[in-house]
Amino acid sequence: GAILMRARMAGHAFGALLAITAVALIGGTAWNLRSVEVPSAVAMPTGVALEAGATAPDLQLERVGGDSLALADLRGKVVVATFWATWSESSRQQLRALQKLQAGYANQDVVIIALNLDREREGVAQDVEQLGLHIPVLFATVADQLRYRASVIPTLYVIDGAGKIRHQHTGFLPGVEATLTRQIDALLGATSGQRTMD
Repeated sequence: GAILMRARMAGHAFGALLAITAVALIGGTAWNLRSVEVPSAVAMPTGVALEAGATAPDLQLERVGGDSLALADLRGKVVVATFWATWSESSRQQLRALQKLQAGYANQDVVIIALNLDREREGVAQDVEQLGLHIPVLFATVADQLRYRASVIPTLYVIDGAGKIRHQHTGFLPGVEATLTRQIDALLGATSGQRTMD
């Protein structure tokens, strides 16, 4: 009986420790969220994508290299924008695919931009160089991510010349370039058969 009693007491003590740990973690997470500057009108991602036809939230972000770029300045062009992070291998794979895709649209009204979500900026430029990226890489924030409801990294948006979101791709699937080519060509008014991928 004494052994059973000690086992029960140990179980209660362990349960109490778990409860205290959970409270500490939740409290720490709440504190971290409070320290992030998020506009009051922004809701946390719910997994509900921005509907096709919704206006893409405008962003004016600093670019790796020092200057800045505003999404509004790209009106009239088809924009492919992806939220990515250096720690995400699928992001890196997607960026390589997008780099190849951009090369196929040289001298056309198509702009591909990469919106980086790393907290520490120091390593981003090194990653951009390592990946050999020539597409604009911009420093985005959690608030920007929330405005786009990008709950998965990477998440990619195809935006038409009027600034409307037409397509959204969550995560990375090999071969997505073919799908993006069809979507971009349709927005450019071209037929998908007029361009072939290398």
